[in-house]
Amino acid sequence: MKIEIFADIVCPWCFVGRRRLDEALTYFDHSDDVVISYRSFELDPGAQLYSGASIVELISKKYNVTLEEARGFNENLLNIGVELGIDFDFEKMSPTNSFDAHRLVQLAIKSGLGEEMVESLMKGYFEDGALISDHEQLASMASRAGMDFSRVSEVLRSDEFAIEVRRDESFAASIGVSGVPFYLIEDKYAISGAQDTMTFVSAMTAVWSKLK
Repeated sequence: MKIEIFADIVCPWCFVGRRRLDEALTYFDHSDDVVISYRSFELDPGAQLYSGASIVELISKKYNVTLEEARGFNENLLNIGVELGIDFDFEKMSPTNSFDAHRLVQLAIKSGLGEEMVESLMKGYFEDGALISDHEQLASMASRAGMDFSRVSEVLRSDEFAIEVRRDESFAASIGVSGVPFYLIEDKYAISGAQDTMTFVSAMTAVWSKLK
């Protein structure tokens, strides 16, 4: 059973959704027959490179609230993260453009390391404050995911895999995906948002029954 995940590296709910899907697979009797793949999606394709401002400061400015109020906006995510083993650190996050990170995910998919690369990038961004538009830091995260350093560096010096990223985004638009996370099962069954674990289990069970 094929599950395609449309996600952005800088989307916290995409991180939450993946953890919940992982958890759901432990309850699904046919998890060994599930093949997961990633599709690139940028929530903000025009996002600027890192300016030095924290995500808390940007939220404060965007919504005209105090820094403390901005921190409160993320309180729910912090609590959910604890339950799922995610150590969100909103103070350290370096909000930036994620396009180059997506290009590396495309390279990783081709190398059979797509899931490992997404995990490394998300942990780097959300937990360690990594700047995912910085080529040196991207290469380091790719190496931790098991990718070849020289090949990664070569891709980052070029525009390789830009077409693949845009192709994924065009496909997402063609099927009406306007936000992430979004899950497409067997090309026709959709789940939108970081649903709870048992919702994933129910969806996979229902789709599996239709395949047999």
